[in-house]
Amino acid sequence: MAAAMAAFLLPGGASACACGEFKGVVVAHGKSLHGVPWRIKAAPMPPRTKTSPPGIRVHFSIGDKDSGIGYFSSLPRRLPPELVFTANKGSGITDYPESDISGVTQPKAVELVVKMSDGQFLTVRPVLAPPEARKRFPWLRGLRFYDAFFPSSQEPLKVTAFDGDGRVLAREPV
Repeated sequence: MAAAMAAFLLPGGASACACGEFKGVVVAHGKSLHGVPWRIKAAPMPPRTKTSPPGIRVHFSIGDKDSGIGYFSSLPRRLPPELVFTANKGSGITDYPESDISGVTQPKAVELVVKMSDGQFLTVRPVLAPPEARKRFPWLRGLRFYDAFFPSSQEPLKVTAFDGDGRVLAREPV
């Protein structure tokens, strides 16, 4: 179910956006395996129609601010209980032999274990937005964010989400 929801909620990766700099709040950032900076920003979206709920627009990007490499994801402000995580895999995103898997989780999903094509496992710990951002923007409180990198010789096959007590919350193919 989560994979189907992720496919619906996660439009395909967009390599560039002619819309200018996305003005969301930075909710997570770091560096790839080869030191390329990445960041995740989020911003509220007004309802599309009078009867639709408000949403959140999330921008996952890598490289310099003007690189244009990344993708957008649109989500409801409150993730449905059956949607434990989203997962989007990317490859060829930098000049280095690395790929990534990124997405959003429910707050109770504190660890993701990704089974890789070579039999290894990649452990990912999604993060909450910084405390000051969660205080200023309450709509961020129900989400965790992640972007994890691995050698491009590997391919993610399946993601398992765990809660803080080690219980499986969801298991989905990528």
